Amino acid sequence: MEGQKLLNGYQTGQQTRRQGAVMFGPGRKIINSLLHLLKMAVLLLASLVTAFPFVWMIISALKTKAEIMDVSVFLPETAQWQNFSEVLFESPMVRYIGNSLFVSVCTVAIQVVTGAMIAYAIVFMKFRGRKMLFAVIMATYMLPTAATYVPSYIILSNWNLLNTYTGLIISNAVSIFGIFLLRQAFMQVPAGLVEEGEGYREAGIRELKEETGLSLELIDADPMFEKPGFMSVGMTDESCATIYGYASGTPSKKGQEDSEEIEIVLADREEVKRILKEEHVAIMCAYMLMHFLQDKEPFDFLNL
Repeated sequence: MEGQKLLNGYQTGQQTRRQGAVMFGPGRKIINSLLHLLKMAVLLLASLVTAFPFVWMIISALKTKAEIMDVSVFLPETAQWQNFSEVLFESPMVRYIGNSLFVSVCTVAIQVVTGAMIAYAIVFMKFRGRKMLFAVIMATYMLPTAATYVPSYIILSNWNLLNTYTGLIISNAVSIFGIFLLRQAFMQVPAGLVEEGEGYREAGIRELKEETGLSLELIDADPMFEKPGFMSVGMTDESCATIYGYASGTPSKKGQEDSEEIEIVLADREEVKRILKEEHVAIMCAYMLMHFLQDKEPFDFLNL
C-alpha cells in the first residue's frame, strides 16, 4: 500500500511537471521573440549611428557653402553635382593623391628592406647583445611620435630637405612595428632553411648545440633512416628529417630564444615506459622510444 502511494505520488509529480512545461512553453516563446526584437532594435540603432557620418558627408558634398555652414539645413535645396567635377578637375586634388601614393609606396618599400635586414640579424645572427639591441629598438616604440617632430624638422632643415619628397620618405624609412612583425615571422622559419650550404645533419647538430648546449656525435646510418619525410599528408609539404647520435656536454638554455621552452629529458627504460603511457609525444619520437625498450642497444635497428 505504501509502495502504491509512492508510485501514485511519483506519477502525480511527473504529470505536474509536464503540465508546467506545457504551460511555460508559449510564454517562453514570447519572451524569446521580444528579446530577439530588442537585439534587432539595438543593432539597428548602432548601425544608424555608425552610418550617419558617412551619410552626412555625402549630403554635404551636394550642398552649397552657405548650406554647409547652416546646421539647420539637412538636405540641400538643389543638389550641386558640379562640386565633384570641380574637385577633380579644377583643384590639385589629383596631384595630392598622387603625392601621397608615391610617398607611401616608396616608404613601405624602404621599410620592408630595412626591417627585414634588422629582423634577420636579430633572429639568425649570433652576436653578443642582440637581445639588448632588440629591447632598445622596442623601447623606442613607446616614444610618442609628437616628441620626434621638432628634432626631425631640425635635421631635415640642416640637410635642406624641407618640403621635398626625399625628406618625407627618409623621415619614415624605418618602422619599429615592421621590425617586430618581421622578427616574429622569421622566428617561425627553421634555421636550416636559411643557412647557406647547410644540410639537415649540420642543421641538427647546430640546433641541438644552440638550444640545449649539448654536442652530438653522429652515427653513420643508412640514408633511408634519415631521409626527410612528410609530417602530414595532403595538407602541407612540411617534412622532418631524423639524425642519430650520442649527445655529450652540460645542458644549457642560454642559446634559447625568449619564445622557446625546450626541456631536456634524460630517461632510462622505466622512465621511457612512463612517458609512453602518460605523456603526449610525437609519433616519430614514440617510435624511437619503442625501439629503445625492445632492443638491447638503442641503435640496433640501424644495422641491417
